[in-house]
Amino acid sequence: MATVSNAQPVDVRTAVNTATGYFTQLFQHPYSDLAVEEIELSEDKRSWQITLGYALTDSSMPFMPKSPREFKVITVDAQNGEPTSMKIKRP
Repeated sequence: MATVSNAQPVDVRTAVNTATGYFTQLFQHPYSDLAVEEIELSEDKRSWQITLGYALTDSSMPFMPKSPREFKVITVDAQNGEPTSMKIKRP
């Protein structure tokens, strides 16, 4: 992942790009329809929480979702741009 080296906080577009890149590198199951669902800057302004939604698919039929949408919350450090966690979000 690219690290932002200056003292400026990471903007929302950079945080979203980092979160989606992190998800696509780590998530190994076939999925479709990846989308940003929610974005939140923490109260202390130290991290972005980016919620990504997606549908799991069957690898033999990649365009047919096999389950309802699922969600992951990726936390991105607002100062250096590094992802710090990926958690399951229950609807």
